[in-house]
Order: sequence, then C-alpha cells, then structure tokens
Amino acid sequence: MTGYLEHLSLVKNNLERLYGELTDLGCLRSLNIRHNSLKTSGVPCELFNLEELTTLDLGYNNLKEVPEGLEKARSLLNLNLSHNQIETIPNSLFINLTDLLFLDLSYNRLETLPPQTRRLSNLQTLNLNHNPLGHFQLRQLPSLMNLTTLQMCDTQRTLNNIPSSLESLTNLQELDLSLNSLPRVPDALYLLSNLKRLNLSDNEITEISSAAGK
Repeated sequence: MTGYLEHLSLVKNNLERLYGELTDLGCLRSLNIRHNSLKTSGVPCELFNLEELTTLDLGYNNLKEVPEGLEKARSLLNLNLSHNQIETIPNSLFINLTDLLFLDLSYNRLETLPPQTRRLSNLQTLNLNHNPLGHFQLRQLPSLMNLTTLQMCDTQRTLNNIPSSLESLTNLQELDLSLNSLPRVPDALYLLSNLKRLNLSDNEITEISSAAGK
C-alpha cells in the first residue's frame, strides 16, 4: 500500500488480525475496521505509533481487552471500541489520549471506568450504553466539562449511582438514561442549563417534579 494513504476502510471483511504493513502507513489519519473478527492479539501495538492517526474504529469485533499500546496513539480524536467483549479499561489508557473528542465504549462488559477518565477534558461525546456499570458511581463525570452528548442507556442507573451535582456540565445538550431503574428524575438533571434532549424511557418513574419546567 502507498505510504501516502490517509484514509483506509476495511469494514465488513473477515479479518482476525492486522499485519505489519499497516504500521508503515505514516500518513494514515483514519482507520475503520468495523464488523470484522479482530482479536486483541491481532492488533499490532506498532499501529499506535502512527503520528497522524486521529480516527480509529474497532467496533463490532471480538476484542476482549483494549489492544496493547493504544495509549500511545496521542493524536486520536475519535475512538470507537463499541460492540466488543471488553471487561476493563487499563488505567494507562486515558493518560495520553487527552485530545479525544469522541469515545464510544457501548455494548461491552465494562463494570467501571478508570479514575484517569477525568483527564478527558476535551471530550464532547461519550457513549457508555449497554454496559453493566451498576456499582460505578460516575465520579469522573463532572470533570468532563466539554461534554455535549452523554449516552448511558441500560447502564443500571439508580438514584444512588448518579452524581449529586452535574452543574459543571454546562455544555451538555443530549442525555440518554433510558432502560435504567430510576424511580424519579434525578435532582442533578434539573441543573443542566443547556440540556435539549433527555431520554428517560423505560425507567420506573412515577412522578415528574415541578422543577422540570424551570
């Protein structure tokens, strides 16, 4: 492949592993490998040394762990790891990926996120849908002050595992809390000053506070 290639899509093939040739594409900016059969061991760590790589889509594969070396991809702006079988996010992953704008971790087996998640101060979109996060308190959430979209459908949300204050999320416009176990609208939501879209479908809500219209 030409060393001048900037965008490469290999969507819907039968790839179980990536070979070393990709790591020679020094101009590569976006790599889309959705809907393959990639295993964690099939992603070479040298891939993440590509200095121009800003968009990486590994969704709909067979990853059980975050690929080794991903924390070295310092230029990443968009990262999709959705629809895999990932159980944990390494503590080191978000130390260097502080430029991320878009992060999709939906449809995995995550029970928690590392404390370093709060370093993602530039993040605009975070998708956590369909992860078993029932015991996770989301304490990092108020630090993500540039969030505009937050998706937490089917993440076992209750009144006890949502931060009591979300006032710092002044840019948040879209919030999905559907398919959870909320008996009422969490008080913290009433202080989201720029919220435009709120999905509370399929919860256990019995009443709406008068504060909803304020």
